[in-house]
Amino acid sequence: MKNFPYKNTLIFTMAIALFLSVNEYRKSANLAESQTAALVDKTKHFESEIGTITASKKVLQLEKKNLKELVYSKDDTLNTLRKEFSKVKSIIQTRTITKIDTVSIPFEVHMPCEFERKGKHKEAWFEFDYNVNQNGLNFSDFNMPNEQTSITGFKRSWFWGKQTYTTDITNTNPHIKTIEVQTIEVIVPKRFYDTRLFNIGLGVIGGFLLAK
Repeated sequence: MKNFPYKNTLIFTMAIALFLSVNEYRKSANLAESQTAALVDKTKHFESEIGTITASKKVLQLEKKNLKELVYSKDDTLNTLRKEFSKVKSIIQTRTITKIDTVSIPFEVHMPCEFERKGKHKEAWFEFDYNVNQNGLNFSDFNMPNEQTSITGFKRSWFWGKQTYTTDITNTNPHIKTIEVQTIEVIVPKRFYDTRLFNIGLGVIGGFLLAK
């Protein structure tokens, strides 16, 4: 009978440990399921409420320990950009292409002779077709590709310096300049039953009931 309190304590401790382990397993399983869904998801396009085209894709959630292996090691540019931050919160990578079908520029004064010159102008960061005659100049099939990386996280000027919550946006196309940035983060409070304190408390109650 003298060992009874120790037995109760052991059961109590094991119950708490079991409950926390089950809870962590549930979270890990949910994260793995979310990651799989995000990895196989394709970018979808739909018409927004303001009449433009919106691109949409599921968010890939990774723990810090997986970022280097799955992301940074496969993208040298991103790996370089993220070193500006002491702690990265989110990364958004997009590929865009600016397309203009046709731009016609008529001459105010027509040329006194008939002629026509046409061709294609192509550079590393844009290309277009052109056609010029006595009536005016036409540009068509204008394409300008760009890859944009947005990183949000904490920066500090030196090791012990104050952290600043910042968003950096970098374009690969030198002809594209981001002129204004505003990042708005909605802070979602944790539900009381998702907090660690609640889980520990529930484990304590469960262990107490088992011990009895």
